Amino acid sequence: YLGKTLNGERIGILSSDLVKHLIILGVVGNGKTLLAKRLLLETARRGVNYTVLDWEGEYRDIAGLTGGLALGYEPGEPPLGINLFDSGDMDPMVYTSIIFNVLYNVMRDNGWDITPQMESLLRDAVEEAVIHRASPSRFLDIVLERAGDYPQGRHTAYALKSRLTPIFRGTVSRVFGDNETLRPLMGRRLVVDLSWLSRVSPLEARFLSRLIIGLFYHEAVRLRDSSVLRHLLVVEEAEEVLSPVGCGVEGGVISPVSYMMHLRRKGVGMVVIAHSPRLLDPSVLRIPGNIAVFRIDNYEDARYSAGMLGDGDLVGEIQSLRVGEVLLKPSSAGRPLRFMVDKPNTDSNMDYIRLINNIMNYPFLSQRDRRAMLGMPHSRYSQLVRRGIEEGLIEVVTVNTGKGRPVKLLQIKGSIPGAAHHFLVNKVKSILEQEGCSFTLLERGPDIVVFRDGNSLCIEVETGTNVSIGKYLRFSRYCDSLIIVCSNRRCISKVTNSLERDPGLRGFAVATLLSGFRRALSSVGGCGQEAEKP
Repeated sequence: YLGKTLNGERIGILSSDLVKHLIILGVVGNGKTLLAKRLLLETARRGVNYTVLDWEGEYRDIAGLTGGLALGYEPGEPPLGINLFDSGDMDPMVYTSIIFNVLYNVMRDNGWDITPQMESLLRDAVEEAVIHRASPSRFLDIVLERAGDYPQGRHTAYALKSRLTPIFRGTVSRVFGDNETLRPLMGRRLVVDLSWLSRVSPLEARFLSRLIIGLFYHEAVRLRDSSVLRHLLVVEEAEEVLSPVGCGVEGGVISPVSYMMHLRRKGVGMVVIAHSPRLLDPSVLRIPGNIAVFRIDNYEDARYSAGMLGDGDLVGEIQSLRVGEVLLKPSSAGRPLRFMVDKPNTDSNMDYIRLINNIMNYPFLSQRDRRAMLGMPHSRYSQLVRRGIEEGLIEVVTVNTGKGRPVKLLQIKGSIPGAAHHFLVNKVKSILEQEGCSFTLLERGPDIVVFRDGNSLCIEVETGTNVSIGKYLRFSRYCDSLIIVCSNRRCISKVTNSLERDPGLRGFAVATLLSGFRRALSSVGGCGQEAEKP
């Protein structure tokens, strides 16, 4: 649902249309951001996650109401903590290509000349920094150190360093650290508030925006093809990020067309917001299947936009639209629809926002523990939970621990992993700590690896949504034994049926509820003598 016509007819857009991307055009103050906010609220209620590149600081309220995380750069705010040169489990050469091309395009957009030798030195320095997972400040030293490989390399290195210093020693350097906050992007709702940074240094804001888009592309690579909307990527001030000069995540490696088409195949919809279509790369304008046009004063821009809507006679209508009124042509409609955007209600009491953020930050808490943490009376807490469920933002999940009644948990709709998974991982961690086990948590692969004398025990938490014999066979290559902790008896049945299909897994893996985890741990030899982490 997006709004109403003058006759009161409700207008909306299909979620399957949004997979084909949406471009929103119009002058400042006429409703572009309102339309994007309405989309984010409506899709979040259906379990869809989002990432917003917010150049004006206008989306923090949406983050609070939808269980999203708002990250900003104003003085006093905690840094993002991105380890820029840590490729994680991504191919280092692929990751090197992302970082190199983002840096190269940002410098080129700024009008700086880049010689072939400077380009080669930059690529070599980025590759070495990624291989050794260097800190951003160390990267500038690597540029100077690699200069000896080139004739008159010292001059080239100092010229390159002068261009890179604003990024690696300037304001944006505050976002760097040891964490990997931005990965994985697909499993969260994230508003990146660039407002303060864009006012201080547009160069650094462009760099960070393109870095996020580059990482976004390679997060999407991991996903299976899908025609179902699973994520929205909102790019505000698209002229700054997707301009004709240097447009594209990886320059000549990945064009804007192939980038956007790839996201369409993965169920990721882009919402591109701009003031003028002529300031964007023409290829970016050809891909979106949905066009939304607010009032545009400039005749050339209005004529261009009318052509995108498929009717050149709409120029006068575009220039006469009222504030909040839009012409929208969805990919599934034959003609543009004219209506007023229904302003999303973001005025909410602080108790409700506290509840949403608490669910997001502590998904493993039981209802009783959550109410105690918030310090709310039972009636007030129940009222807010009902509101969240009715609005389609909160959902209730249950976990059968094997002792007493199942535990009821709350989660933000669309959370990956879900509350049941968080709850079980947290409980298993507590048991392992009580048993004196040495262990580590993994983002990918088995959830927990316990280190023992000469071998390793893997622990996988299952909620019944991703049971796969192929996954267990993969674990068997580097684990000596596997305990699968299930959220309910139906999940145990699915896991057991999978294990019985391969004789090699029967003695390797054991499935249990949380109540039987200690017994399962003893049956595979317990923790034994602790070993140092490799």
